[in-house]
Parts: sequence; structure tokens; C-alpha cells
Amino acid sequence: MEGKNDLLNSVMIAFIAQMDAAMEIAKLVSEHGGEEELSADSLIAGLVYRLMIPMNDEEMNFLYNSCDVYINLASNEGFGLGSLEALTVGTPIVVNVTGGLQDQCGFKKDGKYLTAEDYVELKSNHRGEYKEHGEWVKPVFPSNISLCGSPKTPYIFDDRCQYEDAGEALYEWYKVGPEERERCGEVGRQFVLDDGRMTGKHMSESFIENIETTFKKWKPREKYTLEVV
Repeated sequence: MEGKNDLLNSVMIAFIAQMDAAMEIAKLVSEHGGEEELSADSLIAGLVYRLMIPMNDEEMNFLYNSCDVYINLASNEGFGLGSLEALTVGTPIVVNVTGGLQDQCGFKKDGKYLTAEDYVELKSNHRGEYKEHGEWVKPVFPSNISLCGSPKTPYIFDDRCQYEDAGEALYEWYKVGPEERERCGEVGRQFVLDDGRMTGKHMSESFIENIETTFKKWKPREKYTLEVV
């Protein structure tokens, strides 16, 4: 029983920590204006509903289409399904520049979108080497970057951004107005369908291609023995 209680406590601490950050963001955004829809209470009510109430596909589609902006501040997101789904219906996004979320930003090098080959050399754009990005996103660059990993996963960057920066990004979207948000969201939707290659069909093709390449070029990694020191 004690082990279960410890697990529950850990989950609750993590949840409360996320809600605390969400409340700070909501407070910062609401302070920029006196509009009722921007009150901290209304923003938090929406966040709690989204976190606590399960939804089916139809309800999720309605929610994404009802949002003005979708925000994802994960610190080491491998892909970012939620923000991609939002872009797919034309909802602009705010994301932390980490992991797979970078692909949704449409960062550019010499006027062209960064490719998978570019990222092989770059590793990550979390330090902001490339700042030009798609119109559909307000990227938030992390203020704290750490490296972690395990024997099975050699390394993972954990990138933490400041909630003040996230709040400012949300406010930037608010200031441009609904028509501009809609226009930018549609540009993002076209990116997902075309250059971004993020549809189910595109990703299936990429998965098959990468698996075939792996079989052709696979070289076993050198074996190591873990010793207690």
C-alpha cells in the first residue's frame, strides 16, 4: 500500500506542478487586458476541463476547431501529437522549441525549411541557431537546457522554457486578431499537408523508408559492461 501511495503522491505532485505553471501563464495573459474571456478564472476553467474530461474523436475535433491557439510547452516532446492535430484543422500554435515540436515550427535555413538531414548535423535548434519560422507558430525558446539519458537511451535534451515567455507568445496571438490567426492557421495546415509531410500517409511512407534504410545500413553498437564503482 505504501508503494501505491508514493506513486499517487508523485503523480499528484507532477500534476499540481503543471497546473501551477498553467495558472502563472493564465495570470500573465489576463493581466494584459480587462476582457472577460481573458480572465485568469476562465482560462484555468478551460485548462482543467481539457485535462480532466475524456473526449472522443468528434469532441476533440470540435475542441481543436473552437480554439484560438493551441499551446504545448513539453520539455522533451518526441513528436507533439496534440499541436499537430491543432495545425491540421488550421489552429495556430505556441510550442516550446524541443524534440519533435521543432518540426512543427517550420524553421528555415537560407529561406528553405530545415530537413531531416539538416537536423542530423544541427542535433537541435533549441539554442536558437535558426530563428526564421512559419507564420502559424510562436516558438518559445528554452531558457534552461539539460542533458539526461540511460544505457538504452544515450541522451535526451530536457528543455525548460519560462512561463513569462509563453504568456507573451499567447498575447502576441491575441493582439493580431481572429482574422490573422485564422489566416496563419490555414498556412500551418497547408504546411502539414505539403512541405511538412506530417499527414498519416506521409509519416507511413517515411516510416517504411527509414526501416528499409535501417536494415541496409545497420551496424551493431559496441557492447559495454556496466560495473559498480
